Amino acid sequence: MQSRNKPIFIAALFLPLLALVGCGSQVTAKAVNLTTGIGTGTGTGTGTGTGGSTTSPITVTVGTAWETDLSDVTALQPCTIPTGSIPGDVNSSQLCTVYIPEGQLYFSQLNFTVATDSVNDCAIMVFEPYYYRASTSVGFFPAYETTAIDCSGATVPIPTGCWNGAATTIVPSFPTDTGVYYLSQLALSTTYTLPSANSKHEESNTWSANNLAATLTGRGASHSPVGDGYIANSMQDYIFQCRDAYNQVHYQITLTISDDPILAGFNPPPTYVPSPVRAAWYLFP
Repeated sequence: MQSRNKPIFIAALFLPLLALVGCGSQVTAKAVNLTTGIGTGTGTGTGTGTGGSTTSPITVTVGTAWETDLSDVTALQPCTIPTGSIPGDVNSSQLCTVYIPEGQLYFSQLNFTVATDSVNDCAIMVFEPYYYRASTSVGFFPAYETTAIDCSGATVPIPTGCWNGAATTIVPSFPTDTGVYYLSQLALSTTYTLPSANSKHEESNTWSANNLAATLTGRGASHSPVGDGYIANSMQDYIFQCRDAYNQVHYQITLTISDDPILAGFNPPPTYVPSPVRAAWYLFP
């Protein structure tokens, strides 16, 4: 998969950032009205942050809601930056794993709620959702498409269905853009939603679980778990970043959603293969 590190597209309301180019993975601006589109925001940006946070400069909370009632959201353990961390220290970048039972994950919507307590350190809150390249072939026909599509690159733009994962839904302009952001001065938190794998006609939890590419045959090898193709070295993890007004990354959380086959907290062995589930199951009224 070709690299798509491009200049960041910045909303016109944040003029000082327009001079920045080539600053990493491209992100696309959320609407100024944070209740519009794929995120919902709350709070107002009145906090300050210098020399260390008294709570956590980034908090990411994953919530699950069964297809039977999307309003009934269960919040799982939050992912945070340790108290007292300062930008650039060893604790400013954290790994976090959230385990979700395999069946619950397949039939549940996921909510990603991102919050900050530091408007100065975290003027720009970036979310790059998980995705991977599913195919580079001419006649790719995954379960989530209604007809075969050309993923060879012969046609431009390449169809979105040639990729898979959360970013294909959360980022409206994917694959042109690979992430979204919001401004903490407008809202201290926002929530992004990911429909269930079942509702998207996916054949496995690779739709949302970024642990599977690593635990099956490795990220560096192409494979096709349960019908979902995977192109080697094409995977992007869930990444949440806090950036200042100069677009410098101060804090980062790399999230793993883990398809849990037995009990919460169980770490699948390298040979673990997820149970196949049919993508054409619908909730009976």
